[in-house]
Amino acid sequence: MALILGLPIILLYVGLVAYPTFLLTDAAFEDGLAGFKETFTGPRLSTLLTTLRLSLVVTILVILCGSVIAWTLVTTQSRLVRIVFWIAVLAPLSLSSVVKTFSFVIILSHFGIVNWISDHLGLGRHQLLYNDFAVTTGMVYTLLSYGVMTMYVTFHSIDQSLLKAAASLGATKTQIARTIVLPLSMSGTLITGVLIFVLAIGFYVTPVMLGGPKATFISSLINHEIRRNSISRPQHECR
Repeated sequence: MALILGLPIILLYVGLVAYPTFLLTDAAFEDGLAGFKETFTGPRLSTLLTTLRLSLVVTILVILCGSVIAWTLVTTQSRLVRIVFWIAVLAPLSLSSVVKTFSFVIILSHFGIVNWISDHLGLGRHQLLYNDFAVTTGMVYTLLSYGVMTMYVTFHSIDQSLLKAAASLGATKTQIARTIVLPLSMSGTLITGVLIFVLAIGFYVTPVMLGGPKATFISSLINHEIRRNSISRPQHECR
């Protein structure tokens, strides 16, 4: 009976995961290890390292910023603050990644609001687009909502009476955070880190629009290779 009930899930897994994975694995070894050697050498290796480096930076920033916001949501007694924070966290989820990324193109452009403020402060205008800074900023903003929600669940599960008991015994906020909050939230923090890192590696729109050729992600390289191979492939093979 259990096998019959689980049959649809098994068929979906075989059709959508196992079979495509088999085809990709088979195609990957058509030329032996030459494809892997090409991937881990030259510009492709540089692209892979750039993707991993920026994804790691984004993950750390999202965890730090998300933890502060999530902890504020858990501990604040102000209903107004909680409402404003939740609106700020959830509102970006209603927008597409293209819209959110293009907003940063406008904000960080040479005549954008950031350079306008910098110029009026006597600091001059700076190149804020098409570099690692722009990509990191856009990705952190896009992924911050996910980081806040996962960290909120983590912090909300901590028994607040433990914090009150520690405070009543003379523990400082730093000691409470180090000895109680940090150990109890470690598993949730790791889960958040894995989630954000995996999502960051697969980003395509943000690196293309904000990074330019200097911040090419592996997703952009894959798209380029697919287009190049589809164009160079003979017509009779595409039929």
